[in-house]
Amino acid sequence: MKASVLVILIQLINASAANSFVAKSEQEVSLSGTLHGGIMAIGGETTGWELAYSKDGQRATIEVDMEAIKKAIIFDGEKVTISGELGVKNYLERGAVRILTAKTVVPGKPDNRGDGNKINEMKDLRAEKSVFVDATREKPIVLKFSEDGMKYFGKEALAKISKAVDFEKQIVLVFAWKGSGQDRLTFASPEVHPEHINFSYKPGRTKDLRPHVKIFVLRSDVKWTVN
Repeated sequence: MKASVLVILIQLINASAANSFVAKSEQEVSLSGTLHGGIMAIGGETTGWELAYSKDGQRATIEVDMEAIKKAIIFDGEKVTISGELGVKNYLERGAVRILTAKTVVPGKPDNRGDGNKINEMKDLRAEKSVFVDATREKPIVLKFSEDGMKYFGKEALAKISKAVDFEKQIVLVFAWKGSGQDRLTFASPEVHPEHINFSYKPGRTKDLRPHVKIFVLRSDVKWTVN
């Protein structure tokens, strides 16, 4: 009898551990959308909070851990910007679930001062070496969501991008190449309809080999080409 009870206790402990284990966090990000409380799931396996946001023009959701947020209830049903860390929680019934652990919650969307412009250049951002694998001067990396930049930017740079860009209305183009220190990548914005941005590359004359990374924020409805 005692042995049976011990086995049951061990199973309950293992189940509890599986239900509460959170994998190492990935990256710090900021997401904007509508926050909903009172979320239910099988076996009660949920934080009770969910953020609905736009990804690639489609509705997406992510579970949110609001434990660190005081008076979280005031944000229920509101449009907010949540900054925090992405991780994976292993539930007993639901399995691995992606979770955003909130550090701060701000009403409304980020301060997008360039939101009305066709294009804005972001400077002084440090990129990872991986940008030179996936981007060139003719074919940039296209970031349509803040998570897309996790492979190419560190925590600090990604936080700046997430704060400056409204991914519901904007995209980010990341050009990267190695060439002459005099290499130039410029753009022209002709007054045409539909709105259009044309990027042009001008090679330098010096023979030094230097890395170049150019980052631009465009409105999603603006067409663009590279010559």
